[in-house]
Amino acid sequence: MCTSFRLKAQDSSVVIGRTMEFPNLMGARITVLPRGYAGASVAPSGTGRTWTADFGVVGVDAFGQPGWFTDGTNEKGVYAGLLYMPGFCDYPSAEGKDPGDCMSIVDTVA
Repeated sequence: MCTSFRLKAQDSSVVIGRTMEFPNLMGARITVLPRGYAGASVAPSGTGRTWTADFGVVGVDAFGQPGWFTDGTNEKGVYAGLLYMPGFCDYPSAEGKDPGDCMSIVDTVA
């Protein structure tokens, strides 16, 4: 199970920390996605939702696919982290849905 925390200093700067229980299995590497990056999510029956990034992102690419980040911060300072917490989160089935409406959880951080 992953854990994250946020510390805010007296000068209002923020530090984010997190645990990664299985980093050796993921081949983690620092990756930069530029403004204008064109992303396409995966869906069970084809390509999912597509988008074009308004802001550049730097993050940890741990799945070997561009934009599949476990953690990332965009150039405006917005941070997102993909945490694994079995038993605490369920995702609705994508079966029968229009693939263009589907977005994989691994695409939400980028």
